[in-house]
Amino acid sequence: MWPVANPHAASVHYHQQRFAVNIRVGIVHDFLIGPYLLPRQLSAQIYWVFLQEKLPEMMEEILLALRGNMWFQHDRAVVLFARQV
Repeated sequence: MWPVANPHAASVHYHQQRFAVNIRVGIVHDFLIGPYLLPRQLSAQIYWVFLQEKLPEMMEEILLALRGNMWFQHDRAVVLFARQV
């Protein structure tokens, strides 16, 4: 009878297993940049290689005028704030 009395009620039957995925993706006007899958155990060195080699390749279709006005936002992950990065 409870579903009839409260049709929006939900009960959890299964619990999701813990997982982690590092994906970088962006949207600039009509362009989709990425997605790019980074390793689960991300290091500053791996992220530096992504910024120097992969990101420029992913942005080749973006007009230079748009690139000049773009902002690149990091999340609060520790490896993203390494001195090298």
